[in-house]
Amino acid sequence: MKNMAISNYIDNNIILANLSNKNFDSTRSVILELSNKFKDRILVKNLSLKDIENINDTRQRYYSLYVYYAEKRIVDTYKIEQLKLSKNPIKAFKKFLFKEKLENCESKLVVYSAKYVNLAKAYTDPKLTEYAYPPEFDGGHLSRFYR
Repeated sequence: MKNMAISNYIDNNIILANLSNKNFDSTRSVILELSNKFKDRILVKNLSLKDIENINDTRQRYYSLYVYYAEKRIVDTYKIEQLKLSKNPIKAFKKFLFKEKLENCESKLVVYSAKYVNLAKAYTDPKLTEYAYPPEFDGGHLSRFYR
């Protein structure tokens, strides 16, 4: 499980589910309760993200990541409430997440079809070009039409 998976879990399953009652305070209290439950299981508290990634014990690392992202989202809900991005708290939170992704330059995983991958390989690999193009193809030049 990666860091983003834990962050997405907190965003989708906890915050958005609890924001449906249109109250930031109750959402923060739910996140705080869950965070405190996990915080009791952690040996070292108040670590940075870089320190958390260096923890060898997988369970401790996941608990620490969960607490880290949960506490981060508690602060973010205060920011969202003060920014007043939208009257609907769910829309405001989604706008905030979108803004955060743009600032971090996170890109989504793109899956290409096998046909497109083979075509891209043909463009980059000179050995495969003879199979990728029909025999009458002259590299995209229009010279054959102006003879």
